[in-house]
Amino acid sequence: MQDLTEKIQQFQPRKISVIGDLILDHYTLGTSERLSPEAPVPDVSVMEDKYNPGGASNTAVNIKTLGSIPYLIGIVGDDPEGRKLGLELSKKGIDSHQGILSSTNTGTVSIQRVASGQQITRLKRNQKIPETREHIEHIKRKFSQNLDSSDVIIISDYAKGTLSPDLIREIISSSREKKKTVIVDPRPQHTSAYENTSIITPNFQEACQMAKEDLDFYFENAEFLARELYEKLNANIALTLSGLGILLYTQTGYQHFPTFKRQVADVAGAGDTIVAALSIGLANKLSLHESLLFANHAGGVAVEKSGVQPVSLDEVIEDINLHHNSE
Repeated sequence: MQDLTEKIQQFQPRKISVIGDLILDHYTLGTSERLSPEAPVPDVSVMEDKYNPGGASNTAVNIKTLGSIPYLIGIVGDDPEGRKLGLELSKKGIDSHQGILSSTNTGTVSIQRVASGQQITRLKRNQKIPETREHIEHIKRKFSQNLDSSDVIIISDYAKGTLSPDLIREIISSSREKKKTVIVDPRPQHTSAYENTSIITPNFQEACQMAKEDLDFYFENAEFLARELYEKLNANIALTLSGLGILLYTQTGYQHFPTFKRQVADVAGAGDTIVAALSIGLANKLSLHESLLFANHAGGVAVEKSGVQPVSLDEVIEDINLHHNSE
């Protein structure tokens, strides 16, 4: 494990293109001491509104905090939510102008969570980006312009309309021609479009839907699902299993990356962290096994944080050393 941390400490900033659905996460935080007089729901006094980049933009933020260079490609609306997302990205050192189209043909995808101690409700706005010629041409142009200079390509698919199956296939095909690694954070609706990519990172529920299986969450079922998706899609499968870690299936068989005992605060956004770390490991010439070890620890650090928060390279190194020394 010391060899791995030494390699991580020698990481160089790599350019990673992140293509996908951009989401503004809006958190309304407050207190509640009674039920509403109008309905049996909490009566919340709002204390604070917070905004975070979500979806593909959260993956980009994690790439940035882990020391590499994200190039974010996607679409937002020409609206207050789109401008707020751009502002939050800029605060985190990510250029929100080069690869992001501010479109008058859509609204910005946003999710608002209202919480008083715990989440009370979840409000969604503009949940579908229309498939217009302007949108498609923007994604194609920005992807093509940055393909040669990108070390790894991430397809961050939340099935919000930014990426059609045909567009996903074109991105994967063009990347393969250039011998670029492509990581897909998938949604079951587009399963067939992911064929022949480098690596796909579903969670257990997504894997069941992608394989069209209705299975209980058991490790032996995870092994079955990973193998079935590998054979179906001709792609390496890194199946994320929450508290059980990550199960990798390749042509050489299974590898299991278990988790360590942790104080879990919030699992939201951990998948984005894992994908970001995996891309950085591969971009820095770690093996797939080493990259997933790195990503597994990064995801572990993420779930110990309240809310969706990115992780740093120093935090991941510290986590590797902590759990290695305690073995």
